Amino acid sequence: MEAKKADRADKSIIRTISVFSVMILLAWASFFFYGRVIRENYDGAVGQFLNSLTKSGDQSLSSLTLKKRVLVLKSESTQRLFNSREEDEPYTVMWRNYLKQSSVSYEVVSEVDFLNKDISVYDTLVLPFAICLSSREIEKIRDFAGKERKGIILEGYTGCRDENGIWRDASFLSEVIGGYSFSDVANEESDSSVAYMIMDGTSMLSYDVPAGFRLGINTYNKPISSNIIEPRTNIDSYWEEKPYVYGNRKFSEISGMAHGNYLKARFVWISFTMGSIIGNPADQKVWAKVMENIMNYVSFRPLFFKDHWPSGKRAAVVFAEDTEDQFANAENAVNVLTEKGIPATFFCVPELASENKEVFRKIYSNKSFEIGLHGLDVYQGQPFDTQLERLSNGRAMLERLSGRKVRGFRPPEAIYDQNTLQALLDLNYDFIAGDDTKQASPEALLIQRKKGFSLGKNLKSLVKFPKTGDDDYDILVRYKMRNKAQMLESLKSDFDAIYKVGGLYYYSFHTQLMANEEYIGVISKFIDYIKTKNVWITNFGELNDWYEKWAFTDITSSQVSEKRTYLKVTNNSLEKIDAIKVNMILPPSVKLGSLSTERLGVNLPEYVSKDGTVVFDLRSIRSDESATFNVDCE
Repeated sequence: MEAKKADRADKSIIRTISVFSVMILLAWASFFFYGRVIRENYDGAVGQFLNSLTKSGDQSLSSLTLKKRVLVLKSESTQRLFNSREEDEPYTVMWRNYLKQSSVSYEVVSEVDFLNKDISVYDTLVLPFAICLSSREIEKIRDFAGKERKGIILEGYTGCRDENGIWRDASFLSEVIGGYSFSDVANEESDSSVAYMIMDGTSMLSYDVPAGFRLGINTYNKPISSNIIEPRTNIDSYWEEKPYVYGNRKFSEISGMAHGNYLKARFVWISFTMGSIIGNPADQKVWAKVMENIMNYVSFRPLFFKDHWPSGKRAAVVFAEDTEDQFANAENAVNVLTEKGIPATFFCVPELASENKEVFRKIYSNKSFEIGLHGLDVYQGQPFDTQLERLSNGRAMLERLSGRKVRGFRPPEAIYDQNTLQALLDLNYDFIAGDDTKQASPEALLIQRKKGFSLGKNLKSLVKFPKTGDDDYDILVRYKMRNKAQMLESLKSDFDAIYKVGGLYYYSFHTQLMANEEYIGVISKFIDYIKTKNVWITNFGELNDWYEKWAFTDITSSQVSEKRTYLKVTNNSLEKIDAIKVNMILPPSVKLGSLSTERLGVNLPEYVSKDGTVVFDLRSIRSDESATFNVDCE
């Protein structure tokens, strides 16, 4: 009897365990089934949580049920060329780490596996520093590019040597990128370990990157350049000519990055290795955005960005006068600028404005002219309290004389120190002009105030406006130019360089130099030239308001499924953003299907769609908050 009871108990336990096991399996299957549905159709907190739970190895488990999107070729031939004994050469490792961190499904293959497998199941082919390629490998790459909606990413001298390391030529690389005349950027005579690329702000791969940013590239992996000539290819950056002089911004016509079409595929060519970017945080941040754009482009995904300048303008222009010695000459500038309808900023020395009240009145009575403070003596090295007092008293004097608000400061000779910035912040100045930066566009900073503010209210943004071309001091004093035609051509050359990369051109001139009667005509002709271009001509105050909003609004996107993209727009500024436009570039033959949001009570933005571009008009994003949307394409 007892034995039968025990037997029945054992069977009961077995049935219970079996049922429980089945329930676990069903729950696990449901988790993945519905989890995938949620991840593909609900990429908010729940979807992201599920993704975090399903991480395993190099790929998320959810991606294992889908085809691998990216194939990375590990070139053992190139590895042998450099006598590398590492099991995983660094160029492949860099890509593997990037794709893994970006949650992109990928596979790394050897040359043998590359030749033996069907690579058409992948969306994108990455060739990290694959200098050595066999004829069979090149033919297989061509076959891959001949299929619809494929992407290829190349680095450096791709395929210029055969599998034995013997120099072939650059014909295959030229075939892919439409460029010729390849050469090393750094030569044996160069004593610099870093070369700089000027990022073209109008390029698709530079979306949401400061226009004209100087991206630093370590030269130990020998970056190269190319002369891009075929119209199917777009240049994304230009190598900077040496020596570099910020006030005389010149860069070469040769490219450091390019993208375009090769057969039926899209390609991106990077003339250096992914790990060559210098460690500066600003450079790393810019490169991260460029990489996001690269992956979206070659994967035929939508690209999102903010316009650098309003109303579709290619570049921005500010005319600013240092109104100081020979103050009366400001009237010449007032007359020319008023006649041509040009807004401007006048940085005035308060004591001289007081002595020349009638001329000063002609400046501040024009509402398109902005009044700024120009320092009389050097600020650098002065105690904080001294600088604070001078900035406070100078602004108060100009505001009392003009009845206009003074928002910006121009230090004498553009020389200042950290005490200057702290004093400007504590006095609620908005910008400082004439400073050298790493980019041909403004730079917005969040800096802690020095004293007098409670916790949580001690941060303020300050915008730095760069000197992006020669001013009249350079032309008349440093270069000793006297030929007016030569002056005009020099100004045009500087402007054209900035216009090319879609940046900010800031022309600084002085009352005692080109504002006098002899040379004011050169400025007049220069204005006529600039007005023939697609530019936004403004003053620093208006530019400050635009750029603060641009700089502190971050746009990120991630692909949830084949048709859905998750869009996140974050306001990192200290103030509410009332309105901002976000552009979406769609791949060929794709159109916007619908727009939705997971957040209750959030109004969907209005949008306009035309010729493959959708413009979303976002409204009312509070400080430190995000607007999130699901963008479904069809």
